Amino acid sequence: MSWLFGYYGNTDQKKIASPEGPFYSFKDSNVVLFAGGNKLTCFFKTKSSNSFWALNGVGLKPIGEAYKIFDENDWGFELTSSQNNIKDVNGHFVALKYSGDELKIFTDELGLREIYIIQLPDGCGITTRIDWIKYFVKPDIDLKEFGSRWLLQNQISRKSTIKNVIRLVCDNATIKNNSVSVEQNIWQPNFERISNPEEFESILKRLLSF
Repeated sequence: MSWLFGYYGNTDQKKIASPEGPFYSFKDSNVVLFAGGNKLTCFFKTKSSNSFWALNGVGLKPIGEAYKIFDENDWGFELTSSQNNIKDVNGHFVALKYSGDELKIFTDELGLREIYIIQLPDGCGITTRIDWIKYFVKPDIDLKEFGSRWLLQNQISRKSTIKNVIRLVCDNATIKNNSVSVEQNIWQPNFERISNPEEFESILKRLLSF
């Protein structure tokens, strides 16, 4: 699986190294970011000396009676166009968009990918891997939240099972001036839509087409 690891804050004072060999890296006075893992689902593009976007995961675009998997150009269009909203993209992904002194983080609305934000006195650590939280703080399990996973494959709660860590899933976030604001991005079914077996079969065939 592809991964993201980085830090938002004063990067001249705090030294951050990648836990594994990355495919891509970026550093300026506000942000350091590393991206790696599966190269087929890891995308990165530098727009300028203080601007980039990075993404882990898969996006799906409807093309006629089938779906197309997003490539770098598709992601670049969604992440740079002011007329598009990435939360409407189908698939499973985590995306970062950095410009100037602001870092935006997006996750898919179905909650299939997650990213952790660790708020520190001097900035914020960022990682898509829960085991890499240890590079920022000593992990302390929140037993109340951990209980939401009891005997379940998937966690019911969207909160982090590690104390003082933000688990971003079905959410979008903005990090600026060492503060984090979170906006929920929760998928809701359309209860007013009337479906039939033929429509269900057609949608299923589209999803299996790729």
